[in-house]
Amino acid sequence: MNNENNGMQKRMLIMTLIVFVFFIAYEFLVLKPKQEAREAAANVELKKQQLANDKITDTIKDTATQAISAAEQANERIDNFVASYKK
Repeated sequence: MNNENNGMQKRMLIMTLIVFVFFIAYEFLVLKPKQEAREAAANVELKKQQLANDKITDTIKDTATQAISAAEQANERIDNFVASYKK
């Protein structure tokens, strides 16, 4: 009877070790690569958003520069008109 218990304990210990090894293998071979892939995808999405924000900022700067240029031209035309009217 004692031999049976020893044999059963050895089997239980071996099964516990096998389950533990599979758990560790699953962690490193499946879960970790999935997490790294998610992080990489998040980084790519963040970079896309940053590029889009940079493009929007550049567009706003270009539009503001054009508006300032147009305003300066309008002021110059008004000054010319006023100067020609005073003559």
